[in-house]
Amino acid sequence: MDIARRLTHLRPTARVLITHEPNAITGPLAEIDDVTFESLPKDTSIEARAFLQEHKPDLCIWTGGHLRQQILKNTAQADIPSLLIDADEDGFAAVRRTWFYNPARASLRMFSAILANGPNAAAALTRLGAPADRITLTGRLKESQSPLQCSESDLDELNAGLSGRPVWLACYVQRDEVEPILNAHRKATRLSHRLLLVIGMDKEEDINDARIAMGGSGFRWARWAPGQPVDDNTQVVLAIENGHLPLWLRVAPVTFIGTSLTDGCKGRHPFDAVALGSAVLFGPNVKDAQSAYTRLTDAGAARMVRNESALADGVLDLSAPDEAASMALAGWNVLTESAKLTDRILDLVQDMLDAREALNASP
Repeated sequence: MDIARRLTHLRPTARVLITHEPNAITGPLAEIDDVTFESLPKDTSIEARAFLQEHKPDLCIWTGGHLRQQILKNTAQADIPSLLIDADEDGFAAVRRTWFYNPARASLRMFSAILANGPNAAAALTRLGAPADRITLTGRLKESQSPLQCSESDLDELNAGLSGRPVWLACYVQRDEVEPILNAHRKATRLSHRLLLVIGMDKEEDINDARIAMGGSGFRWARWAPGQPVDDNTQVVLAIENGHLPLWLRVAPVTFIGTSLTDGCKGRHPFDAVALGSAVLFGPNVKDAQSAYTRLTDAGAARMVRNESALADGVLDLSAPDEAASMALAGWNVLTESAKLTDRILDLVQDMLDAREALNASP
């Protein structure tokens, strides 16, 4: 999705379709302009032709392995260039165990370029018949995230209004997480009196429950809208995210990623916060984004908090600028692990699309 977001930014006329196996995606999908998601059809010749006829791609990017033979075959027959990235040894394990002819061996010759994510993958692909001159050895492509954009004038105005107050953000908050988050803020404000909590929620319908919780909390709170100043006496700000999240992520050095604290939660992705320099706290229930949290935790860029007391302690610990900055730097290092590889892929995609456009434009 990061490659898709960056490609549509670099090439405003580009449209991207991200495909996936049926039932492979259980969490919420990111909303990216000019990017759509669709489940792959069955791998039959008829359905493959219908799929390609419907979408008429100019370029196909395949990842990992486990190739769809009919889609790839019909792609080649339609003279649509294909690129295989992050080619993994495990993605071709079944092919290597096959003694008789397997069409996957022939499929490897249909790629214009193959980026193998390790020497074992490169060697396996060569043994399977991939042209050696099309294989490039790279590192493993790891998930990343480009920073979300916001209005610089809105940011300047908000920072000026806050007058240096310490801020922490709780985003993607579910209704049953509001009370424990408020309790954590109550504990934290005993030691940091000017501390401001910003609560971001996805759903307008959850706001009424949040208002009730606020009313009984004893905090001075306000509903926020862009351009609205935050009174110095306000202790909690309630906001609907809807495009305003990048603004608060830039303001808050500490972000708790909600949909993670209470039973039944499955987590939300943390990289938007990391990309904008925020230290990350999260609850124990992050099944839908476990790999991302594992990478961040291992690098010291995120910390799990199991309850409201631990959340308060985490917020206070990270109120020290050096602690938050250290975690933010560790998070940035995680996000940029594959930066050079991502840039290389985007350059290759741009060159292939330019060549395709030139061919289509020729008389």
